[in-house]
Amino acid sequence: MELAGRASAIAREVLHQKEIVLISRMALAVATSLITLAMAACGESPSSPADPSPAATEQPAGEGAQQPDAARDAVAALRRFTGAANRGDLEAVLAATARDVRFDSEGRIFSGEAGIREFIGGEVIAAGGRYRELSVRTRGARAVVEYDFRTSGGAREHFTYACSARRGRLTDCIGRYV
Repeated sequence: MELAGRASAIAREVLHQKEIVLISRMALAVATSLITLAMAACGESPSSPADPSPAATEQPAGEGAQQPDAARDAVAALRRFTGAANRGDLEAVLAATARDVRFDSEGRIFSGEAGIREFIGGEVIAAGGRYRELSVRTRGARAVVEYDFRTSGGAREHFTYACSARRGRLTDCIGRYV
C-alpha cells in the first residue's frame, strides 16, 4: 500500500512539473510578443519565413472550401495526429507523422520518431492533454489549425499548428502561441 501511495505522489509531482513547463512556455510566448511589438515600434521587422501567422493567401478550410490536395492531406493528417493524442494513443500519433518529421514548438525542435515520442508522449499525453480545434485554414500546401489545449491538471494554452504533409503523413509542423 505504501508503494502505491508513493507512486501516486510521484505521478502528481511529474504532472505538476509538466504544468510548470507549460506555464513557462506561455510566459516565453508573451515575452516574444512584447519584443516583437517593441521591434515594430522601432520600425524593425521581426518577420520569419516560417511564421505561421495569418497571411493574405490563406483560405478557410471548412466544408466545401477549395483547397489544394496537399493542404487537404495536411488537414487530414493533423486531425489524425491530434485525435490520436487526445486518445492517448502514441503509436497512432507516430503513424500520422513521416519518419523524418520536424516539429517546431515555439522554437524547440523535435525531429523524427524520438522527437515526437518526447514531445507528444512526454508533454501532451503524460499531462492528460486534450486538443480542441477552433479553426482551420490553409496557406498554400500547409494546414493552419488553431487549438485550445488543456491538461488534466487544468493548465491551458491557445496556439496554432501550421503543418505540411507528404503521402498523408505530417512532415513539418510549426507550433506558435496565439
